[in-house]
Amino acid sequence: MQPAGGEYTASLLVILISILLGGIALGVGHAFGLKKLSLFGKEELAQAIISSALLGALALIVAGLGTGAIAFGAKGGCAQQPDAPAIDFAACATREISDSTLNVSQLAYKASAISGFAGSLLINIGIASTQPFASLSQSSQELFRMGSNFSLLYAIGSSWESMLLLISAKALSVFFPIGLLLRSFFATRKVGAAIMAMCVSLFVFLPIFLAAFYTSFEEGNYFAAAQGALKGYNGRFSFLPQIDLEKESSLKDAINSLAQGDFASQTDILFAPMGAYLGIAFNLLVLYPVISILISLVFAKELYVALGGSLQFFWRDV
Repeated sequence: MQPAGGEYTASLLVILISILLGGIALGVGHAFGLKKLSLFGKEELAQAIISSALLGALALIVAGLGTGAIAFGAKGGCAQQPDAPAIDFAACATREISDSTLNVSQLAYKASAISGFAGSLLINIGIASTQPFASLSQSSQELFRMGSNFSLLYAIGSSWESMLLLISAKALSVFFPIGLLLRSFFATRKVGAAIMAMCVSLFVFLPIFLAAFYTSFEEGNYFAAAQGALKGYNGRFSFLPQIDLEKESSLKDAINSLAQGDFASQTDILFAPMGAYLGIAFNLLVLYPVISILISLVFAKELYVALGGSLQFFWRDV
């Protein structure tokens, strides 16, 4: 949700309190001839003015991100709200990619069960026995491992989405005012500057980098290929676990159907689209977010340097 004016209420109250405290310290210092207290009041008033400027600059930057998703060329369901800030687009895109990996994971588990069942079929012919699809046992295990990898990516993507939603909801309305309050006092100025720098960096820069990655490396075609291959395979051979093994004729019909359908090669075909999608999903849900976080931390460090130092003013006594 794009921050409205109410999101800055707490920050404005913090600035107002700082101005009042600075004014009181300045007045008491002048009234009783307390030079240090007077200088402290002047410093705090100056910092309150700077904080006001910082808050105004932040509001302008956030307002400028209102069409961030459209500006990056976003497509699909996540671009249907043009007024949404970039961080909401990033959270939505992360959710869509995570849901896609979960879908592929479920399909991969089903394909693993089908191929595993075929690999375990044992046919007794007189005193001899054979397993015509024994080689598929390894394929079944590999399909299960790939399904587990997609499930892990889904968990990672859900965690990223939760973090982005938390930043979107609380960075400006809760944590930024806390940092602003701490920065208003000399003893906690560096801590407050660090909190403010992190809030701005995570709310502004992190989603910009994520949006740039998500719109530059789309996974839709890879997902469609993997999903299509798995759905076709499952739909074609889903009858297998349902055959009646007690009936010899039913078993023979199933084996003939598998042999005519080139079952083994159809199973091997699944790995190419699944592997391609696994790679792109890993990049979008692990590699690119980590890179974005690291770059955002660099920006946060530079902002901290700019915000952390206390500005010294040389006031002329009158």
